[in-house]
Formats: sequence, C-alpha cells, structure tokens
Amino acid sequence: MQFQENYKASERFRAEYRDSLNALIAARTASAAEERKSYAAEILAEPERCRKEFRAMLGWPLTEPNPREAPTVTYCEKLTEENGVRVYRMQFDVIGGLKMTGLLFRQIGSEPRPLVISQHGGDGTPERVSGLFESTSNYNEMTERILATGVHVFSPQLLLWHKELYGASFNRQATDVKLKSVGSSIAAIEIYAITRLLDYFERQPYVSTFGMVGLSYGGFYTLYTAAAEPRILSAISCGYMNCRKYYPVVDWSWLSDAYRYDHAEVACLVYPRRLVLQIADNDNIFNVNGGIEAFNALKENLGERADWADCTVFEGTHEFCRDDAPIARLAKDLFSGAQKKRAELTLAAKPIPHPHLTKQIVHRADAEFPFLHDTMIAHLGGRLLLAWYNCTEDEIAGRTVIRGRWSDDGGKTWGESEIICEDTENGLHMVPVTFTEYNGEIWAYVTQMTGHDRPVGYVCVHYENGSWVTKEKRNDRVLFNTLPQIWHGKWVVGGRMAAKAGELPLVPMVAFAEPAEVADWKIIPLPGPWDTGEFPYAYPETTVLVSEDKLVAVTRRDEGIAQYATSSDGVSWSGQAPCDLPILPAKMCGGTLADGRQFLVYNEFLREDDRSRLVLALRDNADSAFSKAWILADGLDDELNGGPNWHYPCVSVVGNTMYISCTVSKGEEITRHAALFTLPVDEL
Repeated sequence: MQFQENYKASERFRAEYRDSLNALIAARTASAAEERKSYAAEILAEPERCRKEFRAMLGWPLTEPNPREAPTVTYCEKLTEENGVRVYRMQFDVIGGLKMTGLLFRQIGSEPRPLVISQHGGDGTPERVSGLFESTSNYNEMTERILATGVHVFSPQLLLWHKELYGASFNRQATDVKLKSVGSSIAAIEIYAITRLLDYFERQPYVSTFGMVGLSYGGFYTLYTAAAEPRILSAISCGYMNCRKYYPVVDWSWLSDAYRYDHAEVACLVYPRRLVLQIADNDNIFNVNGGIEAFNALKENLGERADWADCTVFEGTHEFCRDDAPIARLAKDLFSGAQKKRAELTLAAKPIPHPHLTKQIVHRADAEFPFLHDTMIAHLGGRLLLAWYNCTEDEIAGRTVIRGRWSDDGGKTWGESEIICEDTENGLHMVPVTFTEYNGEIWAYVTQMTGHDRPVGYVCVHYENGSWVTKEKRNDRVLFNTLPQIWHGKWVVGGRMAAKAGELPLVPMVAFAEPAEVADWKIIPLPGPWDTGEFPYAYPETTVLVSEDKLVAVTRRDEGIAQYATSSDGVSWSGQAPCDLPILPAKMCGGTLADGRQFLVYNEFLREDDRSRLVLALRDNADSAFSKAWILADGLDDELNGGPNWHYPCVSVVGNTMYISCTVSKGEEITRHAALFTLPVDEL
C-alpha cells in the first residue's frame, strides 16, 4: 500500500476494543455474581445435588460412580521408624494406570486412628512438607505438628514440584488445557486421586476417619477436596482463600464457574463439617484484602449459619499458621468431637460369650430345598414362627419359596415345615418375608423377583385356618429386611428398594404403616448419593432403632463402613454418616427393649468376607454409646454341627426372652440351615 500510518495512529481503537471487552467481562461477571449468590442457598438446601454439579464442573473422573474396589498398591517401601511412627513411601494405581506416590506416616499400634491428608503447595513435595529435606520452609513443620496429635498422616505428591530442584520436568498449565479438551482438568484428576486414597485407607483396620490440611496450592486442594468428598470430616485450608476474580489462573477456572462457584460457595459445600480458613496479614502471594472479601462473602452466603465459618487472619507471610489450636481442634473432631456427635453407634467393649445363651439348629436343609437364607423369627398368635426363603438349586435359582416352622412352647420343639408363599403361575422368586399381626389377623409380606435382586413388587399373604392364602399384589419394588416395630403408634420397618422398574434395589429405605389387618406400607427412601444418580451401596439392607424422639436407620455398605441416618419425624432424614462399630458388610438387625435399651446384632469384622462371628451389642439408650457386646456364635460349633458362618440375623423379643435367628452356612456350599439363639433379657 502506498498509504502508510504511524504504528500508534489507531491505538485509540485498539484501546476501545480492549476496554469494551473488559467492560463486557465486568458486566457478565457482575451478573454471574448475583446468580452465584442465589445458588449458594441451593447448596445449603440441597448439598448432594450441588456436590454432583460441582464435581461435574471440575470434570472427569469425578463424574464417575465410586469404584467398588480399592486402588492397587504398586510400590511400598519402609523408609524409617522413629518417635513411634513408621514412615513408608507408597504408590497407588488410582485410575487407568495413573500412579500417585506419597508418604505414609503410620502411628505404631493396632487401634484405629484418624488419618489426615497433609497437602503440599506449589513447588512442594511430601518430603519437603514432612521434614525429610531438613527445613520444611514455609510449611512450619506442618506434617510433624499434625502427627503430634496422634493421628496417621498421608502426604501425596501432586503435579506441583519445583522442576529445577527435584527434576522430572512438566508443564502444569499445558497439562490442564489438554485435560479440559477431553472433559477433565488437573484439579479433577488430583482430587479424584485423593478420594481414591481414602478408598484404600478406609479399608485398613488401623484407620478410622479422615481430615485434610494444606498450604497455598495445598489449601486449594484441601478446600476443593473437602467440598467434593464428605468423608473428610474436618479440614484446614491455609494461605489460599480469596476471590477468584483477582487470580485468573487457568487451572483454577472452569467453564461458567462464575455462575456457581467461587471459593466462598465451594466452602458452603463443606458445611456442616468443620472447615478452618486462614490467610496471613502480610501474605505476599494472596492479598489479605481479597481473603477478607471472600470470608465476608462466605458469611453472607451462610446467613444465620455464619457462626460456622471459621475464618482467621493471622500475623505472618505466605506460610502455614504457627498456631497449633486449629490442628488440635481438627484432631479432636476426628478422634471424638465431630465423629462422636455424628455417630450414634460406638463400641467400647470387645464381645465375650454370654453365660445364659442357648442355641439350636431349628431347620436343616433338605434334598428338595438345599439353599436357605434370610430367616425371620416372629411371635404371632401366641406362637413362634421361624421363616426363611428356600431355593431348589442355588441362591434365588430354581424354585424360590418362603417356608417356616411353628413352635407352641417358646421354641423348645418345632412342627413340620410348611410353605408360606410360592408363585406357581409365573415362577417368580419369593424373597424375603416379614410379618404383622393385628386383632389376631396374621399377614406376611413377600417380595417377588424375576431374578437375583430384581424385585417387581410384593404380595400380601393371609394366614387363614392354618393355611397361607395370597390376597393382594402390590407394585412397590421393595425388600423388607426386618420385623416391624411400633413408633408413635405406627409400624416401622427397614429395607431396601429399587429406584425404578428393572433396576437393582440399591436404595436404603424405611416403611411406615398404620396398624391394620393388612398393612398399607408407605415407602420412604433414605437420602444419599442415589438422589443424584450414584449408587455406591451394593446391598443396602437396613435396620431401624426406635426411641421416643428419633429413629436411627443403620445400613449395610459393602464398599466400606456401615452407615446410619437419623430422623425425628420419619419423613426428613439426615445424610448418611459412618457407624463407629466393627460391622462386617452383611445384614444387621436392631431394636429397642421395653426399658429403652437398644441392641444391634451384626457380624463383627474380623477379615474380608468372614461371617463367622455373630455379635449382640447393647447400649443404655438412644443417646449413649454401645458399651456391651456378646458373642452369639464364633466359627464352627461341634455341639450343633454347624458353622463356621452365622449371618443375616433377625430378632424378636417376647416378654423376658430375646429370640435371635440366623442363617448357618459353610464356605461356598449351597446347603444352609436355620439357627435360633435364646437369651433372657434381664441377664443382658
């Protein structure tokens, strides 16, 4: 071109473009802030739904269902043992060959203790934060101070180390961009990896509960992991809390995040678990004023819950706070405070054999029905009925019927077995059964299945003149796991249900009914991750403990610790929380005695899949810990010629006598029997 201009002749237009773009961003940001503020109320009202949306925002693999198996340990080396602590370098395959390494600091001793994730920040390593490189720098002996409280510590290595000092070069931002192009992010990968570490340690007998502590980038991971992972009961995020608008960092940004989650909203996802947020008054990386702005936004989000926010400005620079009080509170939360307040069930005594226990095999498998399971002992019409489901081939294979035997003398002798319920028309499997009695009328409620754990409804069966007559079919896809108990004038029973037709019964539930000749059960699913489409419990069999002012529903969890939920009205329930009892994944049975004492019968955890020890635990009332426990059965019993497995208990209390029935089996053998234990209540 012949026409020429000075380089800056059109600078005004470039500036206008820049400024108008910034104005457009500012307008969108302001609009997003208003929407985000209203969304905070949703977080507090529906945390599970919002947690799922939060995990989806971060990306895969946080969108995946929880794996059934723990991650594989690919490397483990003991480095040292000193001051009562063993130190190991461990590596795990957390997903698809991704190998995460870290240091485990395990307190010597066999009793279960909390485990705290000690998370380094930018340019850091587990060795630096834990004192293996002499100075801990600005971490101020973070790991050692946590260890001093008596907990275990695991410190993972994230993609944050100083490349020049420690080698193994990388580009974190480029890695994040690549991950986001395939629906993930570096934050999603590393938060997921930390949750997989919890999956591993949750299965270790020396670990009880979890907390997390971190500085800087470690503070980011602490805040975001605690938001995504409810198993973290208490957390300290130091040197990070701020407003994201002041720090447009690529790996702290996700598509449309401003409409839902700044750090103040992420913190709301941790409520009501303890979260300590700290920033230094002279922090040279994160300005303290932005931190205070974030603190105020969090308190505004919380409204009347604002006192929960533990936000601290301390004297210092970009460093881990030197005050030990927050660490002590975290340890107290994990050892006793938060965990014991949340747990309705704690065991303070090892079980011993009960001196007044009597036992018998009521029914041995016969040639026609070798498989027997899921017994139900009930006091009906002044007599005892022991019922179970029987199969002609294997578990829920061939003909599957409900059978039982009556006793007219309190269980001393038993009549011949009889069929209570069978589908002779469509060949449906009948499993399991529960019973009610009202005005002398006895009813059985039997789930119908097309195959193993494929319920299509249940039938109501009436006991008429010595015979069982099927009267009515209902479409609720439920399995009743216990006998009904009375609560506020209603029957209540625990069980599990399928969310939709054709699905497995992966949702724990309770059911209520007004006492009547035939119960009209109202099914109440318990809240949990299944509300947002995740089903982490394979067999969520549920039992109920009743007291005047609350219900406690205890649910089997095959992938970890048994869970419980509470309710004061039977309609609104708390979220799931871990029981502090050594319960093996298998069906339990609980209840309340006439004097208010509560019991729970379960298989004590000895090792994986070992159902050889059946235990009865007792507590004084609904607000106390379980303090006594007795062994009902323990391995092979030569006197009864039964065992070694005793499982799936049912309990019925009649006057001063407690009857406990269960399945008796041996390894993988198909043949199973029905046993009964008898105890005087006043001797408990």
